Amino acid sequence: MTRPYDPAAETEAIRAWLGPLAHDTDTVDQRVEAVRTAWHAVDTAAAWDADDTEGRRAAAEAAAQYMLGDLTVAQAADAVLRARAVLADAEDRLRGTCLAALADGRGVTKIAREAGVATNTVYRWRDGRPDQ
Repeated sequence: MTRPYDPAAETEAIRAWLGPLAHDTDTVDQRVEAVRTAWHAVDTAAAWDADDTEGRRAAAEAAAQYMLGDLTVAQAADAVLRARAVLADAEDRLRGTCLAALADGRGVTKIAREAGVATNTVYRWRDGRPDQ
């Protein structure tokens, strides 16, 4: 069940999120409205599954940071590129570890279970077949 919109509660949540910035009386109203705009932009977008609360939370935080001038689109994109590089390295290390385990005589099923991948994936890595 969806709760009715409560702007006062939302304002308090935004002030809490702003932390010490909420005490700057000269700009607090402007900041609250900027964060409100950001949060609403994320909340009304259909970019996330309804159950993806962590994804929406991260997006709302980044949107607010953008609106406050603390994050740019280029910085957010750079963070994604860096994370993808880290992920690719970790996946390569997993493949190498699995291949070494095969060479060491470990069974494909056990390796796949420990790696969290399908046995077909281990065979594909072993045989040098491309990802499907």
